[in-house]
Amino acid sequence: MNDFKSGEKLGLRIIRRLKKFLSASSTIERFRATPTAFSRERLLTLPILVLTVLRAHKVSQQSGLNKVFRALDRVFSVPSASAYSQARAKLKPEIFVELNHLVCEEYYKQDDRAITYAASAASAASAVSAVSAVSADKTTQLWHDRRLLGFDGTVLNLPDYPMIREAFSVQVNQYGAYVQGLAGVLYDLLNDIGLASDLGPKQGEQTILMSDRVWLQTKRGDVLVLDRNYVDFALLAWAVKNKRDVVIRCATNGFAVIQEFWNSTKDEAIVTLTLPDTPNTRRFVRENNLPESVQVRLMKFTLSSGETEVILTTLCDTVAFPKQEFYTIYGKRWGEETYFDRVKNIFEVERFSGKTALTILQDFFSVIFLAT
Repeated sequence: MNDFKSGEKLGLRIIRRLKKFLSASSTIERFRATPTAFSRERLLTLPILVLTVLRAHKVSQQSGLNKVFRALDRVFSVPSASAYSQARAKLKPEIFVELNHLVCEEYYKQDDRAITYAASAASAASAVSAVSAVSADKTTQLWHDRRLLGFDGTVLNLPDYPMIREAFSVQVNQYGAYVQGLAGVLYDLLNDIGLASDLGPKQGEQTILMSDRVWLQTKRGDVLVLDRNYVDFALLAWAVKNKRDVVIRCATNGFAVIQEFWNSTKDEAIVTLTLPDTPNTRRFVRENNLPESVQVRLMKFTLSSGETEVILTTLCDTVAFPKQEFYTIYGKRWGEETYFDRVKNIFEVERFSGKTALTILQDFFSVIFLAT
């Protein structure tokens, strides 16, 4: 029976798919850290271990284990915290990335199911109108039939242990040394979903955005809504080559042609940015066969405070994409700020539970999954 026709809810479909994924032998093969991990029947099977990582967040490891095994009605066979720590070393953090991807995939499938059901339920004579009616009332929110995706980075404070120091960044100030990492999240601004994420040493946020783990979750036609730190030629050329568009707030410094626009009386202009002389940028552009010039549209807006803002976009069609829409579109980026606030203050992402880089990544990716 068709899922949509049977009235099955999205949440139930997601749970059913995740259970199937966690119990599959192929999942064990993909996400075990060593070839022999999870090959023998133990108390902490892969599905139970994953559930414990999720359930133990914000509580002690033993409390998390007690909760999970109480829910399984196995209170007399609860493993020790030491056994749990050893089991975690066998699990790749990427399993939580895949769990998050599966949930996002099911979310976007909702409209496909609705349209398929409408077409099959309607008579041949009225099928087109039925599909049109459902399409006009899609669950997934889009702008000009495009996803609006935000991306931003945030610094996380990490536990200070030797293996974590090696994998992330050590900051030193007058109060001492401490360990930090840079987290980046690709976020669907209209649908409130964290699509992809990564955590690593402190570095350029553009590097995280263009990494496979994040970039591969974007698709042709997506519009990336970014803050002023992302007015970077390499990123713009990368987006243009890959058929993604951007909307970025501009700083007053940077490209000469943008500074000229800031100082002009124009409210809108289409200009060409050319490859700068910066050695690293030139090398990156040429190694990746990116365009050495990019056409962009600049738009000037006066805020209620009297301040002026300039927004840059690669959407240069002034008829299809009217200027007045971009001020509202850029304002949607605030959703990512509130998302980080939830992840930090409600989900308490910085409450890490391990002493290794592997457990740090498990905790981080599991929280992103929980937030989704």
